[in-house]
Amino acid sequence: LLLGLMFLISGRSLFNDDLATLNPVSRLQLERDLELQRAFRVPDMRWLILVSGESEEDALARSEILKPKLNALKARHALSGYDLVSDLLPSQKTQTLRKQALPLPDTARRAIHQSLKGTPFKSKAFDPLIHDLETFGILAPLSRSTFKGTLLESKLDAQIVNTAEGTSILVPLEGIEDIHDIQTTIQSIADHEIRLVDLRGAMRSEEHTSELQSH
Repeated sequence: LLLGLMFLISGRSLFNDDLATLNPVSRLQLERDLELQRAFRVPDMRWLILVSGESEEDALARSEILKPKLNALKARHALSGYDLVSDLLPSQKTQTLRKQALPLPDTARRAIHQSLKGTPFKSKAFDPLIHDLETFGILAPLSRSTFKGTLLESKLDAQIVNTAEGTSILVPLEGIEDIHDIQTTIQSIADHEIRLVDLRGAMRSEEHTSELQSH
């Protein structure tokens, strides 16, 4: 399942590790290919982070825990980037907290009026801001249905997988430079529902199991 989904996300072959042992392409060409992958932010197709939850909301909330950790890894150059679907579709809890952090339109209007006293600015200049607050206050929270029929629908469908057991979220990683640092960071979260997955290792394990069953 993981392998198939990652293939859909990337639209390219799953692995490029040790390609020199599989085809006659030169090492220089392989290094250029890796540079292009990083330049165009192509996800690493061996490693990904898998976040599981009892529900979609649970999985999204857990994935949000990753963001500061992944940003720290990026700052340390352990990886060049990541694709966290909760940036696009935050959990309902996060959306509610963000909404509550904004002032009510009337409160903002009074604060602006008070702040502008004695200045040459007119409060009408801030009418677009008040309008945005009023609009945001009546908007429904973002959900999967918000993106239905858009180009982002297939992205969400590929990275958020709902099953009878719950929901899994795939987090592709880009430009991996220090897998040990990434492993240590994920382990430090101490949540067994957030784990780093070695797709190549998983494939080899499945192949080995199939071989044993065939004998």
